[in-house]
Amino acid sequence: MIHHLELWVNDVETDIPEWDWLLSAIGWEPSEPWSGGRAWNAKSVYIVLTEAPALTSGSLNRRNAGMNHVALNVPTDQLLLEIFENCEDHGWVPLYEGRYPARGVEGQLTVYLESTSGWKAELVGPPTSGD
Repeated sequence: MIHHLELWVNDVETDIPEWDWLLSAIGWEPSEPWSGGRAWNAKSVYIVLTEAPALTSGSLNRRNAGMNHVALNVPTDQLLLEIFENCEDHGWVPLYEGRYPARGVEGQLTVYLESTSGWKAELVGPPTSGD
């Protein structure tokens, strides 16, 4: 099981509000912010966004070696669709226009979003009942 993810960002002023909207919408609890960072908790896992002092210049490119995206569970399909419909008001844009939202191999509704800074999030709805 993952303990935490730490995402180094170039601009906390842009990234934190975008991630706060997304993570709070799906039930993650924000921690107290600190100068240059913020964390959100979901049970025993947490995500940290921080402007690290050791950050080298350059912008994020998810197509380079490293982490491509963060996949997050969304409790209901209705909530996933609400997030999809409102994402552009909060700094996120839908990816793969016309292909998503769609049901994946296991029948779960899925959508992909990209933040202003280039972070990619995959939102995955609950498993279908198989009816």
